[in-house]
Amino acid sequence: MDVFQASRDRAVSGTDFAGLLAGAAAAGNATDAANVRWLQSALNRAGGAALVVDGIAGPATRAAIRAFQARNGLAVDGIAGPVTLALLHAVVDGPAVPPARPQSIACPGLPVRQVLDRFAFGRHRVEPHHQPQIDAIAACLLASLDTATPIDGLSLVGHTDPVGDDAANLALGQRRAEAVVDAIDASLRRQSAGRHFSFVFMPSSMGERALLPGDPALSRRVEVIAPFAFPPPSPPRPRPAPPFRSPLDPPRWGPILARAIGPRAVLRTGNAVRHLVDAENGRSAGLGAYPAMVEAIRAARGGDAFIYLLGWVCMDDFRMLTCDPRSRLQELLADAAARGVQVRAVFWAQTRLNPEEKDKTEASAARINRLPGAAAILDDETLSLGAHHQKVLVVGDGDRALVAFTGGIDVNRDRVLPSSIVCPPAPPPLVVETAGDAESMSGGGGQPLHDVHCRIEGPAAFDLLQTFITRWDHHPGSRAIEAVNPLRGRATLPPAPLPASLPPTASSTGSSCSVVIGRTFNPRRGSGLARERDIKAMLVAAIAHARRFIYMEDQYLLNLDAARALRAALPNIAHLTILIPASQIVGDTPCIWTYRREFIAELTGSLSPELAAKVRIFHLASPPVPTVAPPCSSGGPTFTPVLDAHCYVHAKCLMVDDELAVIGSANCNKRGWEHDSEVGAFVFDDRVPTDPAAVTFAQRLRMDLWAEHLDLPASSLADGIASAAAWLRPRPSARIVRYCPDDDHDIAEFKCGLIRDTIVDPPAP
Repeated sequence: MDVFQASRDRAVSGTDFAGLLAGAAAAGNATDAANVRWLQSALNRAGGAALVVDGIAGPATRAAIRAFQARNGLAVDGIAGPVTLALLHAVVDGPAVPPARPQSIACPGLPVRQVLDRFAFGRHRVEPHHQPQIDAIAACLLASLDTATPIDGLSLVGHTDPVGDDAANLALGQRRAEAVVDAIDASLRRQSAGRHFSFVFMPSSMGERALLPGDPALSRRVEVIAPFAFPPPSPPRPRPAPPFRSPLDPPRWGPILARAIGPRAVLRTGNAVRHLVDAENGRSAGLGAYPAMVEAIRAARGGDAFIYLLGWVCMDDFRMLTCDPRSRLQELLADAAARGVQVRAVFWAQTRLNPEEKDKTEASAARINRLPGAAAILDDETLSLGAHHQKVLVVGDGDRALVAFTGGIDVNRDRVLPSSIVCPPAPPPLVVETAGDAESMSGGGGQPLHDVHCRIEGPAAFDLLQTFITRWDHHPGSRAIEAVNPLRGRATLPPAPLPASLPPTASSTGSSCSVVIGRTFNPRRGSGLARERDIKAMLVAAIAHARRFIYMEDQYLLNLDAARALRAALPNIAHLTILIPASQIVGDTPCIWTYRREFIAELTGSLSPELAAKVRIFHLASPPVPTVAPPCSSGGPTFTPVLDAHCYVHAKCLMVDDELAVIGSANCNKRGWEHDSEVGAFVFDDRVPTDPAAVTFAQRLRMDLWAEHLDLPASSLADGIASAAAWLRPRPSARIVRYCPDDDHDIAEFKCGLIRDTIVDPPAP
């Protein structure tokens, strides 16, 4: 029985404290001293008197009795009489009150390593500023027990500053680590509220062996190391991808072209443009130009409908669709005229230099003139030795629809024969047509010709309609026809811009495009019409503003003005890639080797090796082709290509930076830029791409062309700079060979300079 309990029992039995507290000391009587100690302890417990429990009933004890009496409404006399003692017993001996549960501390997170620093110099005791951190560590240890990843212990490493010897500092570091262990353990017990736990703490010391720079107090530390961070970090949220920013900016071409064009050319937004590669396309039927043209002609019907055709040549007696016996143009136009469609055509009056084209074109015009309500003109209103070289088809249906086609494709049998299209077996048995002795611009070689065309719906189709109307009105023979049956298309208004999102049947990319229809045209004197040079002006501007690369396909490649413009662009671009037909099969142009050699010399002469390497000129050939380009030699060819079907490049197209595409009839010669009648569509997207998967119109056209020439999936050619390497090391199944300008020479080269400007490639006067 302890003293406190014994004293309490005596008090209960009636011990009188009055005498003891009247002034007598209790030091001489052990029992009385024990009673006073009980009294002092009771006053401390009942009212927080903070008495020294010494058994001496001195002034402090009396003052504590008075304070207790005053708080409880008793007579304040400083004597522990019966009433005071009874109340004191009631307070001290009342029903037990369970201790308050320590306030829980929220776990703020336990990193793998944290530091308690700034221990007192030479001391190991835990400082007050360490306590919040220690409590947080304990809270996290307890919290971890309720998870799938409990922490079973900590490593603690003590450190010191450099003062003192190594052995003493190792011992001091150890004591600091152990002091923190004790502090964490004490905090765990305060926070656990009787909960069972078991943690393994491993204190150790580094002494002064891992000093920190700067303030020595930072080295007086204990590092607390957990096996892993708690709570385990949740997987980082994937950062939202930054907004897609396309490297392409097609709309930048609007202001550039607007500054270059003349008064008759108009920049039109909101068009649906579909690129067309070859007349019939064996790789992708949807790219064929003739199927799209035939579909448009067959769709025209009704009293307001019209079909207008401009052509350099027109052969209407072959199947435009190999597998469709009713697809000859003469049959298509006859059926349309029978439906009440107005048919009009303007063809160049061919010279006797091309006798078959002349005879076939005249026969086509005669058949049109025999159709009800139809009319065709053979147009020779040109400069001396000039030609009307525009290729346009416009199909209108009053105010309901207007679709137009332009590019390099004539209605000519050399575009489909010999055909690579395999027809399904069906009655009647297919009669395979042959090219016979047909002459063509290819001289009969490399057929069917490779070419590029486009289909346009929207406001720009109106400008191709106006191109036809201008040519029609320019010829004097149109007046008599107009007096009887005027053009229905004159009543057509420019269509409204189309929406930004378009169906794939109308748009190559599903998005709308801006289009400028440019022309080369030299009207006869007295016509009242202005000379037009929009094609040349826009091409020069396009080349000058290239900043990534230029890709072009051309039949001739003669224009020295173009060579100079392309040379000036080389410092600003990664590559200039050009595709032409092999000179061996360009049978309609004397001195072709000489003129191309002069073009290449103007383009590359005295260039640095770095700039010269950017110029890459190729021609089509039949596979297999060398995967490493054979060296060019002035002594003659080091490789003899096979120039079979589909090796003649008749296209006249240019792509700049995958932003701007030019599709038209104008070749890279003075005829196309200045002398003959030409037309071309300059096409760029209305908007900057906002989706990484989106492609621009120019990009889509280039990808499809490169896929055909390189025998690669178009999807692998999206980057017009990186994928250009495929031209330098083509696969054997590709169809390209590097062009060597000295592989052959022309007969009577001394005449080439004389006939260039007078016959072959005259400039406009």
